[in-house]
Amino acid sequence: MSQQNLKQEAEARQETPPPPPVVQEPVATTNQLLQQSNPIAAPEQIQQAEKMQFQIDRQQQYKIDHHQQSKIDVLTRKVHELESTKARLENDIEKWRKASQSRDTEFTQIRQEKASLENELSSMESRFGAAVNIRWSDNDANSAYSLRKDLEKLDGILSNYTNLKKGVEINHDNFKPLLQKYKCRIKEGDMNDILLQAALQRLIFEEVFTQANEYFQKASTQSSSPDSTLECEIRELTHILVNQLQTFVNSRLSMDKFSLIAPIRIRQISNAVLGSRGFASTNHPLVTDIVSNLDKTLSQYRKFTDVKKKATVDAKANDLVCRILKTFFFKLQTQEPPLQAKFYDSGSELDSELMEWSGVDEMDDVDHEVQICYFPAVGCRVDDTEGKGDKGVYYPAKVLVREKESSEPAAKE
Repeated sequence: MSQQNLKQEAEARQETPPPPPVVQEPVATTNQLLQQSNPIAAPEQIQQAEKMQFQIDRQQQYKIDHHQQSKIDVLTRKVHELESTKARLENDIEKWRKASQSRDTEFTQIRQEKASLENELSSMESRFGAAVNIRWSDNDANSAYSLRKDLEKLDGILSNYTNLKKGVEINHDNFKPLLQKYKCRIKEGDMNDILLQAALQRLIFEEVFTQANEYFQKASTQSSSPDSTLECEIRELTHILVNQLQTFVNSRLSMDKFSLIAPIRIRQISNAVLGSRGFASTNHPLVTDIVSNLDKTLSQYRKFTDVKKKATVDAKANDLVCRILKTFFFKLQTQEPPLQAKFYDSGSELDSELMEWSGVDEMDDVDHEVQICYFPAVGCRVDDTEGKGDKGVYYPAKVLVREKESSEPAAKE
């Protein structure tokens, strides 16, 4: 190729213009697409297309609104739940506040009554001297403090003696009539070890009290062994002497210092001796008879599969029976005034001053009642369930509780 031809090709390339830039067309709407595809589309078709576009937009907006409304509903429910919880807590706080105020009032009354009694006693002591001092010193074995400790220890020994766990086979069929005797309301599956143990403890008290009352009524006239009736005779003579002295003091006027206190001190001292030494002989007939009968009675409800456990339990029987006898027949008479022991019937109203229970808050005690009382209350006026004053409780009754039966008739379907 000649030099002239190459020069002409170069000039031709320089004269060729560059390609124009690519311009991106905007996205067409439904109407624009319809007009592009059909430039002569009827107005009805355009209107229908606009309607379809409106429905599509509306559905999308509905989905968005529905999702937001669901979130609002969830938040609203949470707000209602929080408001309900707040109202319930405020109600509970108000109940506790009222209960606290009521307790404060009761404690104030008790303190006032205690102060009044102490002033009265102090006045008597100042008038009549040491002879009128009918209180035991705090470190004495017959003091109120010592008596409470004795009751607490007896409670623990009795609980261990009637334990139904490990090495014990329970006869549930024989327990049913016993629970019915104490008017326990039980459903299928309610015969748990705690309820059965409580029934055994109540039964032990009844067996010991029954045989002891027979002993104190008949021992002095039927026993051939004078030593076996000493406790009975001393108790009976003390009762006679105290009554005679009281009659004597009331019928013979005098200004001496000892007459008013003599009947009380004789009762206290005599029962203090009996409470310390009573039934302490190795084989007292009353104790051995009660232990033997208890073993026969309790064997109807439990059978030991562990020989060592049976030996351990049997070794505690004598001590348990002696403690019950000395505490409830002698030591309660060492206090002034003499103390009472009280078992509360099934269905009785709960009273936090007279009773002790677990598993139910005091705020809910109006909805519950006594199922069974397995350890008696001990105090000055523990049988006065209606009284508002101080009942002088030394040891509260131990009870199991149950829900009250609804008094409203069941609704008919």
